[in-house]
Amino acid sequence: MKQTLGILLLILASSCLPDLKQDVKISDYYYILKQESPNGKYKIYNYCRSGMMAFSSDICGTQIQKKESEFKERAGIELNGKISKWIGKDTLEIYRFKSNADLERPKDTLSTITYEKAYDLTLKVINYDRITGGFLNEYYFNEINIDSKKVKLNGLKRKLDPIIGVPIELELGNIEIESKNDTISKIVFNEVKTSMNGQYRNPDGSVTENLPQIMTKSTYFYPTKKLLTSDFQNKVGVYYDIKTTGNSVYN
Repeated sequence: MKQTLGILLLILASSCLPDLKQDVKISDYYYILKQESPNGKYKIYNYCRSGMMAFSSDICGTQIQKKESEFKERAGIELNGKISKWIGKDTLEIYRFKSNADLERPKDTLSTITYEKAYDLTLKVINYDRITGGFLNEYYFNEINIDSKKVKLNGLKRKLDPIIGVPIELELGNIEIESKNDTISKIVFNEVKTSMNGQYRNPDGSVTENLPQIMTKSTYFYPTKKLLTSDFQNKVGVYYDIKTTGNSVYN
């Protein structure tokens, strides 16, 4: 009886798993970002969709595919990490982190570097212990210029601060242009910051200080005037949300 019940539960559970042979619609993703590699040969997709069951994990990833292919999960090479930056037309730097289950706290802020191949791209992999947290900075800007190497933002200021004289230059790779009705609503830039400023509250109430800290830093840049997404949409090395820009998974 127990064996029969176990088989029935296994069949039921299997029927609830996503069928990898079936196409997942673009509308099933709550975000799907796309960028073109600087050498013009590949598309990189950063995507996320909800799991099939209420208690299942979300299905997310970053995947490289050949330029001419349509996006489909497992149709390309999974990075198993997040883009850091392009350091050449054929070389991409990415971050990887240990899972939270692998260790309680990072032992140090040091990283190890390994190299892999994805098609004919070289991946420089920066391997860290797990993330300990994150923080957000926000700015406003009035001009943006994207060339083959960098994104340059001018007229920067915080909400109540005067304009910052020096423009910010961001390297291509981990930059996203968010849009609404062909208008840029926000530029998002993500990076990793390390320090020895971590704190841990012990069970006895005491605090241990000067611990390794590995943080994700997100910076949001909001335009102060109307900027059309279509004026920047053919730039390489920058993510666009294909669900809000009208871009497609074909080109």
